[in-house]
Amino acid sequence: MTVNINAGNISSVRLVEQSSAPSTPTSGSARLYANNESLPKLSLVDDGGTVTKFLGNSSGSGTGITFPATQDASSNANTLDDYEEGTWTPVWTTDATGFGSINYNTAGTFGIYTKIGDTVYVTGGIATDTFAVGSASGNVQVGGLPYTANSTANRFGGICVTYALTFASTTRRPFSGIVQNNTTKFWTYYRTSSEGDVTNAATGDMRTGTNSNANKMYFFGFYQI
Repeated sequence: MTVNINAGNISSVRLVEQSSAPSTPTSGSARLYANNESLPKLSLVDDGGTVTKFLGNSSGSGTGITFPATQDASSNANTLDDYEEGTWTPVWTTDATGFGSINYNTAGTFGIYTKIGDTVYVTGGIATDTFAVGSASGNVQVGGLPYTANSTANRFGGICVTYALTFASTTRRPFSGIVQNNTTKFWTYYRTSSEGDVTNAATGDMRTGTNSNANKMYFFGFYQI
């Protein structure tokens, strides 16, 4: 490390790369090293031992800021304390008794998400090849969201349905959704008419039997945790 002193005051601090990884950084320290001088790595450690890593350069593989695998939430509302990307699997369910047997269309069922701080952005698709209502009751929902939604009352997340096809009725296809508090599910809604009120999709609105790529829906949205 190089320290420059100007008129009795420290004017700059320069961290010099090491050719091999140093020992585990201790609290209140900063370490900079390069793995075979090809991937510079800077680790900053606060007094509590939390490590923030900066990897590589703008053109290298695996570059960027690395957050801990388990979020270490900050009490400061202006602090970005987590970032994560991943996948999830949507499933048809209800807010009461779930559906009977369902076989999903693998090509049409997928989910991806990006979590930034306390907000989760989701994109997905869901479709079935066979569907049985069984003893299901309640309102139709999509489950499997990657994180449990915030439990605060009326702090709902929003879902926009971009495509819906092959449900039981052409006039009762979902067009929007609301994430249910303290769950990993969102309700689905349709309009009773072109200018009508929105209402929950019901179990009878699902296409039953063997129908390739039925109960198909593409959507995106976000919610807070």
